[in-house]
Amino acid sequence: MVIQEKKKKDEIKIYVGLKKLNDVCMHDPFSTSFTDEALDNVGGQEAYSFTYGFSGYHQIKITPEDRSKTTLENEWGCFHYTVMPFRLKNEPMSFSCVFIAAFKDFIHKFLEVYFDDWTMFGLVKYHVASLRLMLDTCQMYQIALNLKKCLFRVPFGTLLGHVVCR
Repeated sequence: MVIQEKKKKDEIKIYVGLKKLNDVCMHDPFSTSFTDEALDNVGGQEAYSFTYGFSGYHQIKITPEDRSKTTLENEWGCFHYTVMPFRLKNEPMSFSCVFIAAFKDFIHKFLEVYFDDWTMFGLVKYHVASLRLMLDTCQMYQIALNLKKCLFRVPFGTLLGHVVCR
C-alpha cells in the first residue's frame, strides 16, 4: 500500500505498507547493550566525544537478492528500496548489529554504541588518537555522521538522558 502526501511545494512523501513483509519475517532476537553498562563504562572520564549517525537506518544497504521484497508500484513506475526503510520489523536489531560489528575493536575500551549514538570516552591525552580510529572506521564502512549533532573532546555531555562527566 502506498500513501502519498504533499508536504511542501513539489514534494511528496511516500509511505510503504510493510505489514505483509513484517508478518513473514522471523524475529531477530539480537539484544542491544544495557543502559546501566554503558553509563558505568562512560562515567568518570576526562574527555568525551558524542557522535551521531546521519540518516539512521538509511545507512544500511539491503542485499540485492532481498530488494525485491520491498517493491512498490505507483503512477511513476515500479521501485524497490536499496537501503533499509523505517518500520521494517528487524531494523533496530539489524542496525545495532552492523554498527557493533564495525566498532567491535573499540567497544567498552573507548567507545559505547547505542543505535546511532556513539560515545567516545577516556583520558584527554589519548582522545584524539581514539577519535581518529573511530573516524577512520566510519570512513572505511561508509558511515556518515550528523556533524550538526556531534560534540568532540568535551569534559561532559548527555548519554541516554544522563549527564556524564568526570
